Amino acid sequence: MKGKLWLMIHSGSRSMGQSITAYHLASASGQRTGKLIGFDCNEPAGQAYLNDMQWARKYAELNRLAMMNATLEMVLLNWGLESNLQSLIHTDHNHVAREIHFGNQWMVHRKGAQRLEVDQGGIVPGSMGTCSFLVAGRGCAESLSSCSHGAGRILSRTQARHRLSTKRFVSQMKHVWFDQKNANRLRDEAP
Repeated sequence: MKGKLWLMIHSGSRSMGQSITAYHLASASGQRTGKLIGFDCNEPAGQAYLNDMQWARKYAELNRLAMMNATLEMVLLNWGLESNLQSLIHTDHNHVAREIHFGNQWMVHRKGAQRLEVDQGGIVPGSMGTCSFLVAGRGCAESLSSCSHGAGRILSRTQARHRLSTKRFVSQMKHVWFDQKNANRLRDEAP
């Protein structure tokens, strides 16, 4: 969209979701199938997990909105540019939600996917050094109206921290502005 400036914020619950999951898994007496632990959504343990997970989702949403509002205020103050909140696209990509599909209610877990109905706007972010894409949902029933959310990773965050030097990370990021004082800490975000 030529002549337009877009702000993209990609942030979640800032480790709260991971902490909530770890807490519930550690105290789980749910059904075990191989290495998987299942919670019954109608039992207290399942309800507690779902409630805490929804709290983390809301926390992440408010976190993104707070960052957006602070940035938009700075852009207005420094450059006099007003925002158009009609263009806001706000989706998340790691959650469980009750949804109706094929006439039945299901618990749908989207990990690395976002729900997009027909013509609903979404964002497929690239890696730190690649393009991101604005997309419109197709509402494909067979995929439960799911859309990919991101480029994925070749290395896990832990592997990237161990295998990539700060010098290599800075070299990979030569076309991306970032605070280079934090280069060592940001290696896990390497393209």
